[in-house]
Amino acid sequence: MSLPVIARTVIVGALVVIASSASAQSLGDVARQEEARRAAVKAAARAKVLTNADLAADPTTAADVTGVSAAWVK
Repeated sequence: MSLPVIARTVIVGALVVIASSASAQSLGDVARQEEARRAAVKAAARAKVLTNADLAADPTTAADVTGVSAAWVK
């Protein structure tokens, strides 16, 4: 004896619903993951602020980089 088509459809539908709900993430979980991802991206993209003190500490000068002698740069 085989099950009627309607009974098979209901059983298959119930199995699909159970399987999909078991592996699905809740909206709260997805929101927490997205918040953590955005925080990591924002932290990585933070720009470093350079001050005059940072530039003075650099041993290379513009004259060294361009090949122009320091006597010509005023």
